Amino acid sequence: MPVKILCLQLKRIGDLLLTTPALTALREAYPDAEIHVAADGAFASLFPCLPADQFLPLRRGTPGAWLRILRERYDICLDFNASDRSSLTSFLVRSPQKITYSRFIKRPFRRFIYHTFVDSILSERHTTDFHLDLLTALKIHREGLPLSVKLPSEAIDCVDHLLTTFQVTQPFVVVHPGTLRPEKYWINERWLAVIRHIKEVHSLPILLTGSLSQSEKTRLQSLLDHSDAGLWIDLTRQLNLAQLTVLISKARILCGVDSAPIHLADAVSTPCVALFGPTNPYHWGPRNPISRVVGPHQIPYQPYAPGRPMDTISVREVTSAIDTVLAANRK
Repeated sequence: MPVKILCLQLKRIGDLLLTTPALTALREAYPDAEIHVAADGAFASLFPCLPADQFLPLRRGTPGAWLRILRERYDICLDFNASDRSSLTSFLVRSPQKITYSRFIKRPFRRFIYHTFVDSILSERHTTDFHLDLLTALKIHREGLPLSVKLPSEAIDCVDHLLTTFQVTQPFVVVHPGTLRPEKYWINERWLAVIRHIKEVHSLPILLTGSLSQSEKTRLQSLLDHSDAGLWIDLTRQLNLAQLTVLISKARILCGVDSAPIHLADAVSTPCVALFGPTNPYHWGPRNPISRVVGPHQIPYQPYAPGRPMDTISVREVTSAIDTVLAANRK
């Protein structure tokens, strides 16, 4: 019987993407293993892109995945965040080896749920490497592995059809200004100035993308009001996560704030210009050497460097970074 491994990553989509190097390392160490991933069901459209065998979408009102967890028996259970919800899931899992981080050991009941605790300091690691550290309990020592996703054929066909429909036949730029966290939004008028710069200076088609979130649409409304000006092709609220991944893989560059599309770009080797204000690129930044981070943080990035509000980022800083990345990537 092959080894069965369950990986629990119940945080946001960015955390799920930054766990993919750990999944890759697991596959290298256990080539015949059956690797299952339990994640928030809200991200189910991304699951076909991830390097695992089966996915368990955990969400209220969908008992099937929970029942599956109760029925299965896993040789190894890796909990990458040990939140209350994740710890409850770990408690329900039948496994002789449940592993999480020692930073959670003092939280209620954790000592009774897990068998092994791994030392790693989140604030001193890139999040990718922090997730890889959990594998040291299995004698897997890796660092700096790239993000990894697959491109499903159905998503490729859908995106190819969209590009044909909108007559996009030349290299293009994806701009993704949205985010789930309000403190990460940049000023809409500045996004408009950046888009005009790309259009006027580089003469590249711009594809504007965004999620189905109503709050995101509301925050970006003053930008979306310019949709009829012919500055971009509006694909907001039209793509699922797999389709967005494919679209980004075909782009010349991606420009956005610190959010999931920045990690998707890293995973498909598309350079990006990433706006970081309150968050620290030391922990979350893209690792593509062509990509550029715009914000208050100085290279080399420091783990405890304070952030600043997004409105401290100027249009000139962003357009300069875009010019640099486009010059370095002429695909």
